[in-house]
Amino acid sequence: MAHTNNSITRPVGVNDVQAVLGTDSADIFTLCTHPDIDIWSRFKPIRVLDPRTVLTEGRNYRGADGQCGIEVPRYTDLAQIVALNIWPDYKHLSAPAKQPTGPNGELFGYGYPACLGHFDGYIHDAKCPIANFQMAENIVENYQFSCDLISGLATSEVVDINGTEPAPPGSLKLNEIAVPDSAGTVRPLSRWYFGVVLSGFGSSLSQRDLLYAQTAPHPGVYSFNGSVRDILDKDRTVRATPFLSDEPVSFNYLGASLDGITLNPPRTYAGAFVLPPNCGHQDVLLNPTTGTGGGSTPGEIAGEVVIAVTGKERRTVLVGGALGAFQGIDYAVSITSHGAAFTMTEGTLQLKNAVTGAVIPSVQIAFGRQTVAAGSRWSSSGFIARDPAAGISETGTYMLVFTVNRDIVKTCTVLKKSSV
Repeated sequence: MAHTNNSITRPVGVNDVQAVLGTDSADIFTLCTHPDIDIWSRFKPIRVLDPRTVLTEGRNYRGADGQCGIEVPRYTDLAQIVALNIWPDYKHLSAPAKQPTGPNGELFGYGYPACLGHFDGYIHDAKCPIANFQMAENIVENYQFSCDLISGLATSEVVDINGTEPAPPGSLKLNEIAVPDSAGTVRPLSRWYFGVVLSGFGSSLSQRDLLYAQTAPHPGVYSFNGSVRDILDKDRTVRATPFLSDEPVSFNYLGASLDGITLNPPRTYAGAFVLPPNCGHQDVLLNPTTGTGGGSTPGEIAGEVVIAVTGKERRTVLVGGALGAFQGIDYAVSITSHGAAFTMTEGTLQLKNAVTGAVIPSVQIAFGRQTVAAGSRWSSSGFIARDPAAGISETGTYMLVFTVNRDIVKTCTVLKKSSV
C-alpha cells in the first residue's frame, strides 16, 4: 500500500487507487478508466500494447502515439473551430473497451491492457499547463492588441509554459504532449504556433467569415501583439478564438477593399489546428465609437492592460489520500500593464451562483486604489470558505466577478474539480 498526499507510488494496490480516486470499485479496468483520473498527471493509465511496460522508465509515459494518454481536440480547418459553441474537453485516452482477462491477470481492450501499475507516480492534483486565454475586449483601428495564454503552472502571468517554471511534481507540460501535424508528423505542442482568429458577419456560425488571423512569430511563444488596421465597421462585435497551428497563419480581411479591389473574406482555411485547454471564445468589439460600459480606460481599449480573475475549488485530503469534503474556493485577481501605467481607483470581487445569477451576500471583497506601473503586475489572492447557510456548498457552480473602476468586468466560472 503506497499512497500519500493524493499521490501513488509503487507497490500499487487496488486500495491505493480506490482511496485517491474516491471510489469503491475494485475492478482494474474500471479504475484505469475512471472519469476522475487527473489527465494532467504525467503518470496514469494509458494505451500500451505490452502490459509489462513501466511508464516511469524513459519516455514510456508518452505512449506509442506521444499524446501522454490524452485525447487532444484537433481540427483541419479554422472554420471548424470558430463554429464550436462548446469548448471541447481534453479527455483521458485509456483502454477503449473491456475484454477477457489475459494470462497475467491484465484486462485487455482491443489489444490495449488496463494496468494497475500505471498508477505508479500518479498525482491527483496535477496542474493543466494553460489556465485561460486573454485578449483585449476592444480593438481600435490602428491600435495594437495583445493576446495571451495564461500559464496554469505558476503564479506569474505569461511565462514559459514548456517546462522551466515551478509546477507540482508530475504535471504534464506542452513540450511533452505530441499531436500529428498536417503532414502526419507527430510534433510536441510546444512546437506549434499560438494564434487567434477573428470571425463574424456571416449568417450563421457555420457560415462565419474568417476576418483576421495571426500567430505568434515563433513556436512556443504564448503572448504576442497583433496590429489591426483599416477597420471600416464601427461597433461591430466579432468572435475571437485562440488556437495552436502547425504552421504560421496571417491574413486580414477587416478592410472592405485594398487599392480599389474588393476583399471577400474566406470561410475556410485548411491546416492542422489544436484548441488549447481551459480556454474559450471571446467577444471583441471592433472600432468602438465609445468606451465599454460608459467609458473604459484607454489602456483597456488598446489592449495594453490585461485584467484577470481565476478560481478553483479546494478540497481536503483525508487520511489515506482520498479527496475529502469541499472546503471552499481559492481565487486570484490580477492587473498587468503592457503599456502605460494603469490606475485602479476601486476594485470589487463578488461571488454569484452561476445558475441563478444570485449574488452571495457574504462575499463582497473590496480592493483599494492600486497603480500598476508600465510593464508591471498587481495581484491579490485569497480563499472563500464553504458556507452552506450563505449558499456556498459542494453542489453549486459559481461565478467570480471582478469589477475594476465600475466599468471593466471580468468573470470566471468555478466548476467541480476544474480550474478556469
